[in-house]
Amino acid sequence: MSTHDSGTPSPDRLPPDSSGSSGNSAPQNPVPHNELPRWATKQSTTTPFSEARMAAYIGPRWETKYRRKLTPFFADPSFTASWNWSAALGYPFWFLYRKLYMTFAMFLALSMVALVVLMGDVDKTALLNPESAEAKHFSLMTMAIGLSFTIAAGGTANWFLFRRARAASYVVMMQKVPEDVAISRLQRLGGVSFRAVVIFCAVSLVMAMLFSKPGAP
Repeated sequence: MSTHDSGTPSPDRLPPDSSGSSGNSAPQNPVPHNELPRWATKQSTTTPFSEARMAAYIGPRWETKYRRKLTPFFADPSFTASWNWSAALGYPFWFLYRKLYMTFAMFLALSMVALVVLMGDVDKTALLNPESAEAKHFSLMTMAIGLSFTIAAGGTANWFLFRRARAASYVVMMQKVPEDVAISRLQRLGGVSFRAVVIFCAVSLVMAMLFSKPGAP
């Protein structure tokens, strides 16, 4: 019996193969097995936050001080405790000086709440006598609260400053301006502000004078 009768096609009857070889033809543009679809791969995003923009926001102290303190946050922006002597010794004025107004307000509000809670358990008339046990206890507790917030300010200042600089950089990015204009605007948004410190001191002095007058609430 010939191969034609057995149902097996002869070589001259095989279907044409575009690749020129018998058997199953491979696709012309095979997809590598290890290649993932676009939606499954992490798309790389270009960050507008660079060392040059950080230097523009921080100002002259970038190279001498803050470059070493803030560079680790580039790799991991999550909170990591670090130390800033200027913020600790200058608390709470340092936050105003560095234009961290929201952070300043948060620290000030928390410290006031702590004092109000502390005064709730103290006989206020006894505080008028500095020699009383209540007055001494209140003074010690006030110092403890102040020391706690001083340590908290020194340990978180670098991270708050980094977050503020990054936010300013993203704001400038959304404006879609040339890089030289972006650097100029970051210099205006960042830097330091003596005016804010002076205004706060003046307001605090006026309020202290008003409440120290006889008959003041």
